[in-house]
Amino acid sequence: MFAIIDCNNFYVSCERVFNPQLWHKPVVVLSNNDGCFVARSNEVKQLGIPMGAPWFKWKEQVKQLKCQVLSSNYALYGDMSTRVMSTIYQLHDPEKTAVYSIDEAFLEFEDNLTPEETQQIGHHFKQTIEQNTGIPVSIGFARTKTLAKVANEIAKKDSRSSNHYQGIVSLVHSNPNELEKHLKSIEVRNIWGVGRANSQKLNEKGIRNAYQLSQWDSAIGRKHLSIQGSRIIQELNNIRCYNLDKDPITKKGISSTRSFGKAVTNIEELQEAMAMYSTIIGRKLRKSGQATSCIAVFARTSRHTQNHYHENASYHFETQTNYTPDILKAALHCLDKIYRPGVLFKKAGIFATGLVEDKPIRRSLFHKSTEEDEQKQKSIMQTMDNLNRRYGQETIHLARYGFKQNWRMKNEHRSPRYTTVWNEILKV
Repeated sequence: MFAIIDCNNFYVSCERVFNPQLWHKPVVVLSNNDGCFVARSNEVKQLGIPMGAPWFKWKEQVKQLKCQVLSSNYALYGDMSTRVMSTIYQLHDPEKTAVYSIDEAFLEFEDNLTPEETQQIGHHFKQTIEQNTGIPVSIGFARTKTLAKVANEIAKKDSRSSNHYQGIVSLVHSNPNELEKHLKSIEVRNIWGVGRANSQKLNEKGIRNAYQLSQWDSAIGRKHLSIQGSRIIQELNNIRCYNLDKDPITKKGISSTRSFGKAVTNIEELQEAMAMYSTIIGRKLRKSGQATSCIAVFARTSRHTQNHYHENASYHFETQTNYTPDILKAALHCLDKIYRPGVLFKKAGIFATGLVEDKPIRRSLFHKSTEEDEQKQKSIMQTMDNLNRRYGQETIHLARYGFKQNWRMKNEHRSPRYTTVWNEILKV
């Protein structure tokens, strides 16, 4: 059977660990550039503020409701995620554990546990994770991954009201009547793998909840929702279609894009942005053990401007690379092609495609670098990555980065990066 461990309101919970004054108060976390709500505390959900709502439209109402507003702090969230997953690995066999997202992990167990043993394991995991990290979690057990997600959804909904289940729900030993009751409580849009577009299709056909979907013939599900729909229906009926899938899917592309905090017209500022994006692309490639064959650079104005401008250019490398200076050189070459003086650029980014394993890299016939040159480049990047990993990102960076960077995204409400930047460490 499976269990899924899901952190409750993860971004908000991370903020509360280091600022206990936020507990039991309405808290929202904003997206990049302080654009929209990407996380809400239970108190905010009860106030009726929707997920993804634009900050500028709700600004006055949020103030009236006395909500605490925070900019996203991904350095903190990433580090806290690592701590949660490390604790899970200590509690359970890593070979039977698969990290699903920044705040979720699937675990596989033998199917011979009694109801009492399942509850004991759930409480032990929950208490240990919360004690070690301060992050509250919900746990769902079932014989399929889709039903485990259903159980987890029930646990989270219950924690916002009666807390009858204390954050742990198991559907492994449920009788048909109990399972039907639970499935009827889950809206079809909240079923794992359905998605917004498919939920609208299902609603039009009178399918409103998970139980109604489970009664569909899997062949009909495949007709209307593709093979994914057929598998979801079978999984809702305790027929296992998905394995643990411990190994991550190899990435086919990597991107780094950002909206600017203000409109940018200066070529030098755009070059600084390219340096930042190139650094991120290079770091991601090296971390995944890959190299890129091609990059594409784009820059555009705001979609709301009268004379909307959106242009892109690409560069194909003779030899695949993950060396940041090479990526930046190519990005600047593309930027020269698409830059227009006087245009108010609002967003730009880089996409890396044609990814391959970084060793052995297939070299072009016209490749000029020697093996010694490549070893030096690899050593430089390794040193740079190690220093930034230890002392915080951007501790060491390319000179093209600049210093003022007035174009950077807005994060006026960001909390300190307590765990990753020395000069922002918590003071008591």
